Amino acid sequence: MAGRAEKGKFIVIEGNDGSGKTTQLELLKNYLTKKQIPFQTFDFPQYQTFHGEFLGRLLNGEFGNLDNINPYLVTFPYALDRLGAASYIKAALDAGKIVLSNRYVTSNLAHQSGRLPKEKRRSFIDWNIELEYYVNGLPREDAVVFLYVPRKQASKLLRKRTRRGVDIAESDKQYLTGAEEAYLYLADRFDHWIKIDCTNEQGKILPKNEIHKKIVLELSSRHLI
Repeated sequence: MAGRAEKGKFIVIEGNDGSGKTTQLELLKNYLTKKQIPFQTFDFPQYQTFHGEFLGRLLNGEFGNLDNINPYLVTFPYALDRLGAASYIKAALDAGKIVLSNRYVTSNLAHQSGRLPKEKRRSFIDWNIELEYYVNGLPREDAVVFLYVPRKQASKLLRKRTRRGVDIAESDKQYLTGAEEAYLYLADRFDHWIKIDCTNEQGKILPKNEIHKKIVLELSSRHLI
């Protein structure tokens, strides 16, 4: 009887808006393909699903400005979207695959807590963790690759986007500042978060391949790939 496959590793790519998550996910996919390492990818929100379609409407402003919607309430459609993918993530991990996810629970921790006053962020984060990992039973990630681009540089990159419009969250400077603060807090609080500085000492964005090399080095040193 063949031995059971070793459980796979779950790696989340995170970062403030405009940090290059999709680009780095593609480079990591190419790396794993060349190394013949089996993997499966996920992308959240899943706009093609029932809950994801609702989120698209929410982010496009159909229900008003996000400032008028409590972060606790906003969390539920996001959580339902992720819950719908939980069994597929678990199956991939049980098959021994590396799971790569463009955003995950970790995005909600940052973006929604960042909308709250600083003194209320920790309690929200703790509540969100309990909801998704304990109540909903989502698989926990092994590592979060946090691509850090200071907000001013990230905003410049956002303005250059051509493939899709900028949603109401991404166009709100106060929102983006809060999210940046929350991301930095999370990276400092949790040991499995890996902060990747994507700018040089002069504040310019590093070449994408240089950022990719930093990611591979960090993941390899932790025996995740």
